[in-house]
Amino acid sequence: MHTSTLSIVLLFAHIATNAQVASVSSASDTATQSGLGYMSVAEALEALKAKPGVQVQITKSDDWTIINEPDHKQWSFTPNTHFAYPAVVRREIKVNAQGGVFIEMTSLCESTKPNCEKLVEDFKYLNKQMRQSIQNRLKPSGTK
Repeated sequence: MHTSTLSIVLLFAHIATNAQVASVSSASDTATQSGLGYMSVAEALEALKAKPGVQVQITKSDDWTIINEPDHKQWSFTPNTHFAYPAVVRREIKVNAQGGVFIEMTSLCESTKPNCEKLVEDFKYLNKQMRQSIQNRLKPSGTK
């Protein structure tokens, strides 16, 4: 029995809200190259906050700004105390016909290349953990 898409999204929001996030495009990249459609992290934050239907949260423990869109996209903005600030990572959880879970991730990072690369590596690790957790929840009961 499969969990509904809404449950997956809620799980995604819960896990991501309690985790740090990562992905890469360096400061020299354009909006087209980053795939986000914004020229800067500040522009993305401003536009998304003004978008109808989004949910905006600030994590209590570390001040990340998390924006959830109704179309199952989550944007994670680094706080100004983060090593890769300013940066944003957009993630979207997808489930294929066979029940496999994957996470599409795109980022725009205006910090140094090493800091942006570290942010991406951090997020890859978190995405792996998240994907495993979701796949475990999608397994039929009694399956190991």
